[in-house]
Amino acid sequence: MNLMEATQKWVGEFNSIPASVIEKLIKQNEDDFYNITPHFDGEDVTVYKNGSIVEGTIVKDLGRGSYLVKLDDEEEPGEFDSGDLNTDKDQFPMWGTLWSFGSWLDTEWVKTHEGLEALAKCGFMVFESEDYEYVFGINGAGYDFYTSHWIPLYLARGIKWHKEPITEEYLKKLGVERLSVFRESEKFCG
Repeated sequence: MNLMEATQKWVGEFNSIPASVIEKLIKQNEDDFYNITPHFDGEDVTVYKNGSIVEGTIVKDLGRGSYLVKLDDEEEPGEFDSGDLNTDKDQFPMWGTLWSFGSWLDTEWVKTHEGLEALAKCGFMVFESEDYEYVFGINGAGYDFYTSHWIPLYLARGIKWHKEPITEEYLKKLGVERLSVFRESEKFCG
């Protein structure tokens, strides 16, 4: 089985949930779904500064909900609270489907092996719910989800159902994005 086939098999085990169902559940009980998508180093953000929107990049998580951010119009990074940072994670995912893991092993990975950070770095918005545990979605459309999201997540998860050796050059040839996740996969796999 090659990398694409293995990723498709894994993703095929996920539970698909129409976004409209989640939106209705949120309207019925806003306290049941929480957007828990974390910020991460290297994430692009915008902040409001002196009445203007300024783009920047998170340089470091300082803890306590504070981040060191390098703004495009500043020489040195500055400290900002998470409430000051704006990203596309502040919206509901535009794709019409959200997913939850089909295996408890994947759910445990999110809880215990930095899987939440891996999901965020792979471009997913993550919600927590009492009924569904973790539900994740993509705020995008019109491009290949496998090379942009699913293959990087498969690699970050540390699954090895594929037979061919995986190198950065091989991933580039396939057009896989988010290669930094591949480089960090040992961290995410625990």
